Amino acid sequence: MKKAVILSAVLLITLVASTTFAGRCEFYQWKSNVCKSLSDRISAQLCDYHQWPEAPCEMVAPVKFEKLVLEGVLFDSGSAEIKAKSYAVLDSNVGKLKEREKLNIVVVGYTDDRGNDANNQALSEKRANRVKNYFVNKGINPSRISAVGRGEASPRADNSTPDGRAMNRRIEIETN
Repeated sequence: MKKAVILSAVLLITLVASTTFAGRCEFYQWKSNVCKSLSDRISAQLCDYHQWPEAPCEMVAPVKFEKLVLEGVLFDSGSAEIKAKSYAVLDSNVGKLKEREKLNIVVVGYTDDRGNDANNQALSEKRANRVKNYFVNKGINPSRISAVGRGEASPRADNSTPDGRAMNRRIEIETN
């Protein structure tokens, strides 16, 4: 009897947690996320992990992420050319997108704060479109993907340092 009560309480907490927090998740890549136990799965619903949701977590309660920062997709300052070392990251995301055929995404490009606002806006749009085209060329249906640029808005790091500016020149994936 005690096991049934405990299990019921855990399921209720999971339901409440997934309802409360599902809209606030942000997922980042390349950090471990292994859902082995029920407590790991509950933690996953509380947005306590940082990459594409894996199938076991989605089976507990589907989590819709708000954004996924594509760590490792790199651009030089003032350029929309994707650096070659970024291809492994992009290819990994192509695989995840192919696994989730019904997921529609927005590829969002950003810049650092160097240059004027109009040029940064145009550059961020070019970056987003480059990544979108990369995904399409790898077999993702173009009707599932849109691309937008947000210029230098929402910096992730301090633009006064070279490392900070490099972090701000980024691509994110959002669901729509």
